[in-house]
Amino acid sequence: MNFQLQNLSIGYDHHMVKRDINISAESGQLICLIGKNGCGKSTLIRTLSGYLPMLSGNILINGKNMISMSSRQKATQISIVLTESSHSDWLTVDDVVSMGRIPYSNWTGNLQNNDKIIIENAIKDANIGDLRYRHIDSLSDGEKERVFIAKAIAQDTPIILLDEPISHLDIPNRIETLHLLQKLSHQSNKIIIVSIHEIKLALRYADEIWMIKNDELINGIPEDLVINGTMENFFEPLSFDTLNGDYILVNKNNIGFVNVKGEESINLHWTKLALNRIGFIINKDADCEIYVNLDNWILKRFGKEKTITSIGDLIKELRQHR
Repeated sequence: MNFQLQNLSIGYDHHMVKRDINISAESGQLICLIGKNGCGKSTLIRTLSGYLPMLSGNILINGKNMISMSSRQKATQISIVLTESSHSDWLTVDDVVSMGRIPYSNWTGNLQNNDKIIIENAIKDANIGDLRYRHIDSLSDGEKERVFIAKAIAQDTPIILLDEPISHLDIPNRIETLHLLQKLSHQSNKIIIVSIHEIKLALRYADEIWMIKNDELINGIPEDLVINGTMENFFEPLSFDTLNGDYILVNKNNIGFVNVKGEESINLHWTKLALNRIGFIINKDADCEIYVNLDNWILKRFGKEKTITSIGDLIKELRQHR
């Protein structure tokens, strides 16, 4: 399966948001679409799904122009999961998931045995068997998201688009949702494109990242984008921490310099993060030295040495005697 955008321009109400997008995706990829609010992520997702008309250019699915497809044909190629739900609250989970088979049902709308098998598998893959007969309005945001993903699975399209599906979820549900999408793209050989704000999760789960910045759509595998400096310059003036895979606002309230030593460990890693957070700059030439051990911290300054047993106590000591 090849999904290709050729000279695509997108927008709404005659307002152009992005022009001349040229990019493609292949089967078996989870693609995370990132960018600032208002950069055009949702507009792109909705244009690719057909919810919004393209302003110019082509969207090709295995070489066939999407604009020449009927609504039913599109529905067998692309499914979409939107943040807002248009489903009636009185519908059950089973009702919503079953709606994924509408593009394939006969004129009576009756489900065939094959449809029922696909629905069963979708409910199993999304791990919502215990929710099956509950009404949509009784579900949490995380549960609803899994239901809508199950519906997309039941629709059985080679391409699935999701517009910020984890924006209202707690951390465990965010991770579970992205893990499900990654598994689905790899095991079912689908193209899954999901717009998200969580850079660290995109770096962890995406096979490829599409980055919208100004008039550009930049793409690459996560590790290459970090190594070649693309991530560093993406959300200026924020600074990208290449070791932690996250953006930070550099603390301009410098309160001192420290030299931090020790073998690589979780203690050393989190000690440096804590010192940066409160405004210390780590410098190997600093007179104040901290030796990080597995069970304590040794602070050397002013010709004195003190053993400390937690990062919290270390910070208190540094602040008290600046």
